[in-house]
Amino acid sequence: MQHCKIVGIGHPRSGTKTTATLLQKSGLDVGHETIKKDGVVAWQLLAPYGPYPYITDFNSRPKFDYLIYNVRNPFDSIPSIVYTEDTKMPSFNFRLRECKIPLKENNPIENAIISISYFDKLIDEMQPHITFRIEDQSDKLFKFLKRQKIKINYTKIPKKKYNRRKHPNFEEMVLEFGDISYKCKKLFNNFCFKHGYLNKL
Repeated sequence: MQHCKIVGIGHPRSGTKTTATLLQKSGLDVGHETIKKDGVVAWQLLAPYGPYPYITDFNSRPKFDYLIYNVRNPFDSIPSIVYTEDTKMPSFNFRLRECKIPLKENNPIENAIISISYFDKLIDEMQPHITFRIEDQSDKLFKFLKRQKIKINYTKIPKKKYNRRKHPNFEEMVLEFGDISYKCKKLFNNFCFKHGYLNKL
């Protein structure tokens, strides 16, 4: 089993690539879905063992010194999840099979909400050293690294659009797939409250 200084985990379409980029801009050699000298960021590592979808160079979660958990506003991430992570995708089936997330095949909005909520619960059980919002907390991430005496280039990251894929927004998606159950609305709202997002269904 490999050992890394840093392992990063977040839900698919919630900013793992952005997190890897932030770490790279700070001067650390951290890969996205591939292990580099200082570590790796990959949503697949929620499961301790592979084989992992889209990853070929390792088959189990590395040991690590620091676990970083990135979150993204679900109002933005859920449309991306719905339109890119359908039931035929390896990532959907891996979450269903290996991560034991109780996904259904009816309303894809509810699937996305359930998946994000279960990721949140399971990553919390791993006791991440830091959780940060990709939209506005890059400074929190860099300050954490400095407190751990990790040598970085402290860089102010300009705000940018985190999702370049073209797809309908949250409201249009609800019109397409139908309303969301009370249970899933509660999961959504709890996630937003926990991580400081102001959205509410």
